[in-house]
Amino acid sequence: MAFDPQRGLLYSSDAGNSRIQQFDLITTPGGGLSAVYRRSFGAYGRALGELAYPQYLAVDEASGRLAVGDMANRRIQIFDPEGNALAELTPPDVDTWQVMGLAFAPDGALLAADALNGVIWVFEPDGRLRQRIEVPS
Repeated sequence: MAFDPQRGLLYSSDAGNSRIQQFDLITTPGGGLSAVYRRSFGAYGRALGELAYPQYLAVDEASGRLAVGDMANRRIQIFDPEGNALAELTPPDVDTWQVMGLAFAPDGALLAADALNGVIWVFEPDGRLRQRIEVPS
């Protein structure tokens, strides 16, 4: 799950159906929370906007961009708050990698933990690779 506090949106990964579900998160008059279904996006496949077992979500609070770890396709996809696919990211010159966590930095860069290679990939907001950070074992 991921939450976008600027827009009041809650995202949930539906890995079995290869889609993302989006909800409006509403505070009720009594102080409770209510999640109201808004839309689903994605379908099983390999094209931009299609997913294969999505996991690990992160929201860039400033822009509302949603990063999704597209596990079986071994990539990250970026969506706007309306569910439109904007980009797909993979590190250059790496045959196998596995996203095991995502986070946006305050400057809009995307950090992706790669469990297979023991590194953190840092992508610029435009998708270019900024840095490879080695993680000590």
